[in-house]
Amino acid sequence: MSSFALGPQPTSGSVSGSVVHNPNAILVHECMRNYPRLLAEIKHAPLQMMKGIVPDFVISDNTCALYISTTNHTLYPTYLPKRIRELGRAYKLRTLVCLVESDDNVKCLEDINKLCFTSELTLILAWSVVEAAR
Repeated sequence: MSSFALGPQPTSGSVSGSVVHNPNAILVHECMRNYPRLLAEIKHAPLQMMKGIVPDFVISDNTCALYISTTNHTLYPTYLPKRIRELGRAYKLRTLVCLVESDDNVKCLEDINKLCFTSELTLILAWSVVEAAR
């Protein structure tokens, strides 16, 4: 069992409608289970895994966040543009939290910054998992 607490597991694939979720919880895309260290450090709000949401985190009705690390962006450079396209314009405040892991990150951060600028995403850089979780 993981060290972080997740809310009830919904059975529907929709944020609205028949899914009952805690209005104070941060909704978390199920793919984020691959980042237990990050989820364990999110302590200011309860987390609830949710199937069928596009962003990695839904913070409110009009606020969401995507998450990527510089290592993952270097290994899979098409992943982030694909996720941004899937996200569309569904949220008013769209944030990308980027964990800077590699020492040689200038080119990678230039790419990520350009993607955020052209897609109207707010970019937040973090140099540790704890900082990213805040």
